[in-house]
Amino acid sequence: MATGLTLPRHAPCQVNDTYDYEAQPYLLGFQNEDKIKKAGLKKGDFDFKNKRIIGVSMFGHIVMAKHKVSGVFVAIKCLCKQEIVRLKQVENIKQEKEVLTFMNHPCVVRCGGAFQDASTLYLVTELCPGGDLFTLISRQPHRRLDDGHAKFYAGGVAMALNYLHVRDLIYRALNSENVVIDAKGYIKITDFQQIAGLVRRPNAGRNELTGRRLKKADLWTTAFHPGPELVQKTWKEPLNTVAFEHMRRRFVPHFFSPEVVNLKRHGREADWWSLGVLVYEMVTGYPPFYDSDPPGLYDKILRRIPEFPVYVMPLARDFMLKTMTKERTRRLGIQTTSHFPEFAPVLGVQ
Repeated sequence: MATGLTLPRHAPCQVNDTYDYEAQPYLLGFQNEDKIKKAGLKKGDFDFKNKRIIGVSMFGHIVMAKHKVSGVFVAIKCLCKQEIVRLKQVENIKQEKEVLTFMNHPCVVRCGGAFQDASTLYLVTELCPGGDLFTLISRQPHRRLDDGHAKFYAGGVAMALNYLHVRDLIYRALNSENVVIDAKGYIKITDFQQIAGLVRRPNAGRNELTGRRLKKADLWTTAFHPGPELVQKTWKEPLNTVAFEHMRRRFVPHFFSPEVVNLKRHGREADWWSLGVLVYEMVTGYPPFYDSDPPGLYDKILRRIPEFPVYVMPLARDFMLKTMTKERTRRLGIQTTSHFPEFAPVLGVQ
């Protein structure tokens, strides 16, 4: 998908949205904002003395560094240009920086800018020292979260998704490794390489492949998701050293919705499916569908119904079943969470 999305920064929200979007200061210090935006960033502005690796992405790794002028510690995504070009993700990487520049929400990581050298792209983002949900879950005594923590984190993710959805954007990259925890214990979503804008009446209201007129439910959707193609290209490749040492998963097709697996048009409902999978992983410690081979996994996503351990509470089970409904037009969304009285207050839904 090409860059140049229309990104209204403070569009009105469809649910109670009382957050002051102007309250968050510039990541590298408000007194440095004008100077940095005018002169730009360079590698010499940061102290990489320890070069501590705190995360891994598909195209490189994430290191912690210190901005010399402001003294702010940040997370810098180091992306290999050669890998980006090989996997044909140049436009998606450009789009990530463009989108993050406009995002300003407490549950979305802030961006301080970007720079590059001959072999690497560097994206400066907010440091979240609490790590990611995948690590947090794996460190629990029973390798799962209790219902209270799962509800709290799921509420934050739902707020972030709604923030994107009312701006006609879908996230499409929700998984436990892309949900990070800040110093105060609140969650933030990161990694916007697969974000897409929703298009009204795409291709004059007709399917791009068959030319048939789209159904009414498909008039506000997007067609192409890069995830399945990336999985097909890379799933047999061995993990690099950094990913192996940090026990990272290269990709997580377990979070793909049925319409994404089928390479069909998809909209906001694909994100709510992923939220249901995320809640399932938080309360059980493993995804609802698993197979070592992607085709086998996709078949389970399309055909099987999630099975729940006996310790999963009925309210959580009902929530997950309604978010993981195969028919996307019947899937649970932000406006229907009021049916869950314990979950709705976290989202601000009356």
